[in-house]
Amino acid sequence: MTTQRRRLAVVFALTVTVLCGAAGYRLDEGIQMAVWGGMLAFFLLAPRLRAPGSGRLRGHVIGMAAVGAAIFLGVPFLLAAMTKTLAASPYDRSLPGIFYNLLRTVPGLCVLELTRGFAVSAIYAGPPHLRRTKTAAVYLLLLMAAFPFARLGAVKDARDAFYLGAQYLFPLMAQGAALMMLALRGGASACLAFAVIPPVFRYIFPVLPSLPWLPVCVWDMLLPVGLLLLAFDAGREAPRRVRRESRTSRIAFGVALAAVVGLCWFSAGVFGVRPLVVLTGSMEPGIMPGDVVLVRRFTQESEINALQVGDVINFQKDDINVTHRIVSILTDETGNLTFYTKGDNNDSQDGAALMPNDINGRIIRVVPKVGLPVLLMWSGRDAPEGVETGQ
Repeated sequence: MTTQRRRLAVVFALTVTVLCGAAGYRLDEGIQMAVWGGMLAFFLLAPRLRAPGSGRLRGHVIGMAAVGAAIFLGVPFLLAAMTKTLAASPYDRSLPGIFYNLLRTVPGLCVLELTRGFAVSAIYAGPPHLRRTKTAAVYLLLLMAAFPFARLGAVKDARDAFYLGAQYLFPLMAQGAALMMLALRGGASACLAFAVIPPVFRYIFPVLPSLPWLPVCVWDMLLPVGLLLLAFDAGREAPRRVRRESRTSRIAFGVALAAVVGLCWFSAGVFGVRPLVVLTGSMEPGIMPGDVVLVRRFTQESEINALQVGDVINFQKDDINVTHRIVSILTDETGNLTFYTKGDNNDSQDGAALMPNDINGRIIRVVPKVGLPVLLMWSGRDAPEGVETGQ
């Protein structure tokens, strides 16, 4: 393929992919599927362009991408299994339903990653000038194709914008950067391995993790960054000293990864203690808005029976986590316990009595002001799962 024809093919593929991806929510579903089918035919008939590097390197990076996809899926599943937050899949799991969901999603992902691999290979098959600039332009265009512009309509203030960025934009940026490096080192096959395996698995598997939003967002950004660094190091032809430094950086990243995974697990309550952010002043002055309370979760009936008047507990009230103090405990003739609570800063006790099943755990420590960023983001609105709102 000549340079001119290669350039025209890349421009055509990028234009169709970006327009159909970014404006897909405005297109009829049948039209969008037809476009993806036409693009798949285009890539099937177009001349092959190999990614830079040896065939051995490409095979290594493809395997790395597949393993990365497995870890990307596996860690949230492990975390959800340990915290008992696996939930039934919301997707239709009948054979027609699975086929429809895959047909609606997978062709678009395949076209996106085939376009990425084709564009990157074309850039590095051509003259060396402006390679980085062209690669950055492809990255930004494909980021636009993947971004859910339909969700912009729900953004009403700065907090909404931050939540949209944390849940969608920042993870997509990290994943896009990793996919660009995979395209450079392993071609489109590596991109397909990392991008397509997770959604296919989610559509097929009967249960899925139902985790708090914060550890999910951190994980969705962290693993792609690690994969980017590993893929970058895999293609470096370096002297022994630089390779030794590269090994050191990988070890440092592994330690950082383990620390962040541990933090995510701690945030989800894997270790029996879960942090929650207080958003209101019902427990002032002992617990102020923006403080983080550490809740030791109850796992045995004896822990409930050991509660005393004056203990500060965390409990569920209308699907909201509340932290108040026990003011009285009643025991009926059969030995069943009923708890009454009150916020230290409230004039009257809470109206509804608590049963043991309502209680999540006892407060063992208060960490002042650590949750102020969450307080600033979520004050005056419904809090995401895992955020203490108080009463």
